[in-house]
Amino acid sequence: MQVDFCGELESELRQIVLSQNTKMQSWDTDDVVQQAMLQVLTKVNELDDFPWSANRRSYLRKVVKHVLVDRHRENRNRSLRRYAETWKEIVQKRHEDPCAQMISTENVQQVKDVLSNLDRSTQRLLKWLYIDDLSIAQISKRLKASPAVVAKRITAARTEFRRLLKRS
Repeated sequence: MQVDFCGELESELRQIVLSQNTKMQSWDTDDVVQQAMLQVLTKVNELDDFPWSANRRSYLRKVVKHVLVDRHRENRNRSLRRYAETWKEIVQKRHEDPCAQMISTENVQQVKDVLSNLDRSTQRLLKWLYIDDLSIAQISKRLKASPAVVAKRITAARTEFRRLLKRS
């Protein structure tokens, strides 16, 4: 009797899984059916009055849906972890590359040289904006000027910085 019940349950779950229109390999289908069966049989043992009568098919569909969603979430998380690991490797290789480090050091030195050639107020303005990460409103309070004037000064400072950077 129990073997017959499990066989019927398995075939019904397999039909539900195949009707879900998912593109799975046969071994994936088997895994989903087994996981769903395990959940159903565990639930049958827990409940004395298991709801089999009218809503058996809908209950089984719900179980299969949850198993499929869990598998999808697990696959997505696995691929995100793989992506993160790959990204870490790329960043690590980039930092290990002596050429990349030299270029980075060279760029930092070039920016320092350009900043030292700017007048004091322009240096201070760019430092507040990019290094101290202050907003235009905060800079305008420090300079006791309107935000429009500060924005205009920032535009002029950026233009001057770019001009000197191209020249060097």
